[in-house]
Amino acid sequence: MQFSKFGEKFNRYSGITQLMDDLNDGLRTPGAIMLGGGNPAAIPAMLEYFHQASSDLLASGELVAAMANYDGPQGKDAFVKSLAKLLRDTYGWNITEKNISLTNGSQSGFFYLFNLLAGKQSDGSHKRILLPIAPEYIGYGDAGIDEDIFVSYHPEIELLDNGLFKYHVDFEHLEIDDSVAAICASRPTNQRVMY
Repeated sequence: MQFSKFGEKFNRYSGITQLMDDLNDGLRTPGAIMLGGGNPAAIPAMLEYFHQASSDLLASGELVAAMANYDGPQGKDAFVKSLAKLLRDTYGWNITEKNISLTNGSQSGFFYLFNLLAGKQSDGSHKRILLPIAPEYIGYGDAGIDEDIFVSYHPEIELLDNGLFKYHVDFEHLEIDDSVAAICASRPTNQRVMY
């Protein structure tokens, strides 16, 4: 089958494909301890809460409406407005629902954001996403439609007791110029934030 350039890029074996293969292998390996991939913890109290909330939505008919009706392009209005209010009230952020975008998952959401902001620009310039510390999440490696959309820097490494270590951003050597469209900061639990 012949693919477009886009299809060829996303049909090759990539960092995220490797990660998902590793996670899948772990699920089939008795006794494996799953420590990667950003999987959420199965917390019994939260599972019970989700079970009860789903039962309530099903009983009220709201679950059927949520599954059978399209939301607007930004997501469900009531949810986005409530989330904006929660962030304003909790953190004092001056935001509205127009500052929030809901996506169908972090991997695809960050694919959208990276390619929305970085790569070849309409004025001919090339913008990149700054990952302020390396090594970084392997799933980002092939996330750009254009090549060379990421820039990163070596970390400061703090040696801890018992052979442990911790990465820190080396702010002294961090360079941010007009070619940086956004900064993406990850944490070890695979949660990501765009600035």
